[in-house]
Formats: sequence, C-alpha cells, structure tokens
Amino acid sequence: MIGTSIVLNNLNAQPGDAIALSRLVLHHMIDSNRRQLNLINSLIDTHAAEIWGITLHCQSFALRELVESAIADLQPLIERETALLKNLIPTALPPLYADPLQIARVYQNLVANALKHNPPGVNINLQAQPVSGWMHCSISDNGVGISPEQCEKIFNPYFRGNPRTTSVGLGLGLYLCQQIVQAHGGTIAVESHKGQGTTFYFTLPINKLTA
Repeated sequence: MIGTSIVLNNLNAQPGDAIALSRLVLHHMIDSNRRQLNLINSLIDTHAAEIWGITLHCQSFALRELVESAIADLQPLIERETALLKNLIPTALPPLYADPLQIARVYQNLVANALKHNPPGVNINLQAQPVSGWMHCSISDNGVGISPEQCEKIFNPYFRGNPRTTSVGLGLGLYLCQQIVQAHGGTIAVESHKGQGTTFYFTLPINKLTA
C-alpha cells in the first residue's frame, strides 16, 4: 500500500493533464492492491469467525466440480510458479452436504499455501475418498516439508512458518481452513517431514448432519 501510494504521488507530480504509465508499473500496482485486499479480507474473516463463528449455507454438490472451479481461479499463480497440480478426485463420488463457497476457500487456501511455501516447480496432488459417511480429502505436495515444531503450531492464527521472502501474508489462511472444516463437524490435520513434502488431511460430511 505504501509503494502504491508513492507511485501515485509521483504520477500526480508529473506536469500536464496526460500521465504516462507503463504496463509493468500497472501490473505491480494491481498485484499490490490484490495482496492488500487479501490481507484485509483475512483479518475481517478471522474477526468474524472469532466473534460469531463460521456461517454455513449448506447444500449438496459434487466435490470434483467444485474443486475444478476453485482451482481455476488460482491458475495464473500455478502457471507463474511452474507448479504441476493434479486433481485426482474421482468423478463418481457421493455428493457432499456442505457450504460450497467455504469449501472452495479451504482448497484455495491450502493450494496457495503449498505454492507460497515451496520453490517453483512443486507438484501438488488433490485426492478424496468416502469413508463411513465422511469424505476424506487430502492435498499433498513434494516440497520442502515442515518441521514437527511448525506442524504443532501451523493452525494457530498469525503463525507464518518459513514462507519465501517474496510472500506476503498474516498467517491466517490455515487458521480459517481449520475453522471452516470444524464448523462442518470435520477435522483437519497435517503430516510432514523436512525435505519430504507435506500433506493436509481433512474430513467433510457426505450426509446432512443431524443435531
């Protein structure tokens, strides 16, 4: 935000009514604004979750189709990081009964986390299988891995681990994932070893939960 403000002030100081702006500078400003919006939205969502909890609007939907749509929004980032993402979720799965918008956020946050904390070229696999009325989902990568000490804290709000130096964030994405999954009655966990990649596991309801 400070950088964008400096650029805008410099542009405003140029003489004349017309202002020249290179496409590269414009792209940097757009990226900066996007990051700031993401940070602000994360803070708002976290505050809302802590005060009122996660509000769910549940319905039946196909998991693979939802994931394909959610990941499509991240395609520019996936391509920029030269990552290989494989959606291995079968098409012939029973439908989930959950909030599709919130579940899409879980997948987007976990995939973005894998991209942010690993070097370019990381492989990411998405899988799911039904077990006793629950969908057991996983997102795994072959990246740098996480230490046991970090795994214990990874769902704590504002915990950032060791992101790449170019990443910007508040460490709220995984915390929000946990809140969303738990609001559905599910569980979320991480398994990782340094140098051997990371896998996030979480469960989602297939059938409507009864009180």
